[in-house]
Formats: sequence, structure tokens, C-alpha cells
Amino acid sequence: MQHVEPTRRCFRPVLSCSHRFPGSVATYRMKRMASIRAKLTRASSSFELGALDDIGGCRLIVQDIAEVNEAVLMLKAGLELKNLGKGEKDYILRPRSNGYRSHHLIASIPSNGITYRVEIQIRTRLEHCWATTVETAGEIYGIDYKNPDTAIHPSVQDRHRLAFFEAVSDLFALEENVPLPKADSSHLPSPNPIERIRDNPMTETIIADLSKVCDGVYSVSPRTSTDDTLFLLKFSADEQFLDMETFSDDELDSALDSYEACEKAIDDEPFSKRDANHTKQSSESSRHFSNVVLVHATSLEQLRTAYPNYSANVRQFLDELKKLGITP
Repeated sequence: MQHVEPTRRCFRPVLSCSHRFPGSVATYRMKRMASIRAKLTRASSSFELGALDDIGGCRLIVQDIAEVNEAVLMLKAGLELKNLGKGEKDYILRPRSNGYRSHHLIASIPSNGITYRVEIQIRTRLEHCWATTVETAGEIYGIDYKNPDTAIHPSVQDRHRLAFFEAVSDLFALEENVPLPKADSSHLPSPNPIERIRDNPMTETIIADLSKVCDGVYSVSPRTSTDDTLFLLKFSADEQFLDMETFSDDELDSALDSYEACEKAIDDEPFSKRDANHTKQSSESSRHFSNVVLVHATSLEQLRTAYPNYSANVRQFLDELKKLGITP
């Protein structure tokens, strides 16, 4: 894929930036063909393939809003943004209608005479646990809550679920001292997110369903050396199994090569074979991995933030609600 080399080049300054923030996590990923096709065919989409900014993507997860702002300034100083520096979207101060918050930079990366766009997402740990919990809810209920089409004609239950996550996003924003956007004629929720969560008829069910996700047990290979700070995480949804390869910072190219080989195996595998892999496999060579992510972290505790099954983030999400008095 043509976007691989530009995304690799973009990941290096993101890694460099992550070293400035102890405890931060940086990730690298390429959007799969299935995801690209889904985005292009959305009812509300006017995208053409050449206009997609997120075929290649990097993410930096830091502790708080102050670190987000500092990281944004550092990355803007070292990267050229698209549209003469206008490739920036502050979804923290101006969140999406579903409650999504993150700061996006769209970098322009030249390669072989062509300029490619690579999306960098910078977010706090709390914003990350919200976003990944929404993805988990989508897997639980069989619907993509990140897709804006979901909000066009939602079922009654989906409308309540969307309202729940939007209210939690506002609650988390207040916890991080982020001002809520002013209401307009098309968006007039109660100003109190705790009241909106408690009044939502689906709140108890959503929390119960999310709690079940945290009960899984996953196997993971041990970290082989304290010098290893790059982790290739491979997750099998069929078996609820997590495997890990580790690399040092000096082995970045090898780590990227291994990541791309895993992604190619996922994209190339026929659907019939994927269906067959719903039965448990006993050997590593026959195991089907459904998700893979390359992560930079300095401890296994930080690494849990980027686990591709997101169970650790769902647990943090529920713990945060408990701390804020939403759950007993």
C-alpha cells in the first residue's frame, strides 16, 4: 500500500514526542480495506478514496489536557500539516456530536513525488478509554456507534445508548476541566451530565453489558527485556487470546515489517477461512488474529491502554464512573 512508507515516516516524530511524556503510549496502524470501503460507502459520506486523511494513522495517548496541548505544539513544529498548516481539528474543545474528543493533526508527508496525508490523534487516557469503550459497545450490540449514519435513524435503544455515551463524554470533560460547548437549537441536552446518565433508561443495562467484557482471561507472551519498548500486539477475537512480540527502539524497522505482515494476513484471509477459524486452534501457526497494533510503551501497565481487545480501558471506564458516583 502506498501509504505505508509515509505513515512510517510520520510515526518517528510521534515516537520522539512520546519520549517527552513519561507514561505516554504511541501507536501505529494502517486502515484495513474493509474499513476503507465502509467509510466510502456511508450514507452520509461524500469522501473519495484520495480525500481520506486516515488511511495511515498514528496515535499519542498522554496523561492530561496540558500534555495534549504541549504534544500538539511539538508535533506542529516538526511536521507540515495539510492545506498550508490548516490540517488541525480540535475535537476536545469542539467535540463531535456523539461525544468523541481528541485532537487531530493531518500531516502532509511527501513520498516518491506524491504528498500523502497521515492522521495523528492526540488524546488523554480518559478520552481514550471513552473512545475504546464506545468501540466495545459497538461490538456488543452489533452496530458501529462511531459511524455518523447510526445517529440518522437510530432505534430507540440505540438512541439511548448514544445519549449515554455523549453524557459520559461531557462528564469526563468536566473531570478534566474542559469547558462544555454551548448548546444550540439542534443539541439541547440537560446541562448536568450526571442527571442525563441517571435518567437514561439504558444506563443500568449498558454498564452490566460492559462489565461482562472485563471478565475475559487473555494469554500474553512475557516481555523479554527491559530494553524492549515496542510491542506488536496480536489479538484473536475467536479465542480471546492476546499474543505479543517485543522489539527495542533500535528495531523499529523490524517491528514495522512484522506489523505489516500481520495486517496483510488479516486483509488477505478469505471470509470462508475466517468462519472456519471460529473453532479453537491449538497451534500458533494456525491461529487467526483479527486485530493487530504496534505500540510504544515503557511498561506493561502502560501497554494495557493499547490492548486491541480494550478490556483494560473498559475497566477504567467503569472505575471512573464508580469514582464519580454513577455506579455503586
